[in-house]
Amino acid sequence: LNRYRPDLPAWLDALLAKYAGEWKVAVKFRMAEGQPMADGEADCRAEMVFDGRFLKKSYKSEMMGQPFFVEEVMGFDGLRGQFFEFTTESVSTSYMMVSGRISADKKEVRMYGQQPDPMQGGKMVMMKIVYRFVSDDEYVVEWWEPTKDGKEEMAVQLTHTRKKAAVSYGLWHTSFPYEIARRRIRW
Repeated sequence: LNRYRPDLPAWLDALLAKYAGEWKVAVKFRMAEGQPMADGEADCRAEMVFDGRFLKKSYKSEMMGQPFFVEEVMGFDGLRGQFFEFTTESVSTSYMMVSGRISADKKEVRMYGQQPDPMQGGKMVMMKIVYRFVSDDEYVVEWWEPTKDGKEEMAVQLTHTRKKAAVSYGLWHTSFPYEIARRRIRW
């Protein structure tokens, strides 16, 4: 619950909490404008932090044969009335901050911001990040960048599929951490 905005609807907490857990991520990415998308994979561990206010995601992967890590924090800013995401990764010392709104059907969040483009000498470029919530066990994140002709091109697509728990927890058919977060059980 946001102490500055106690009037915020309960679905906000539940929306992020249901995406806590372990995820297998199918990655598609484009190294430069106009190039075909390449494929990769990553693992993601997501957990609610700061008393359930924010979803922290830690990605592990490889890029060009080297370990690659990404840390993200996503939440809802009750004072600004919008979602935000802060992203940093292990290849550079830069970060990205985006913010935006959720669709009326609560199945998509679109966020906008700027980040320095290493391929253009650090020039700031606009970014659009789109979260599409497919189900409790799948969601897709797309990163869109402007092209030289002023159009948009998808630069990254991350398709998250929940890892199934190796152990059965009775009626709980998905991962144990997800159920704890979803039901807001306090240990």
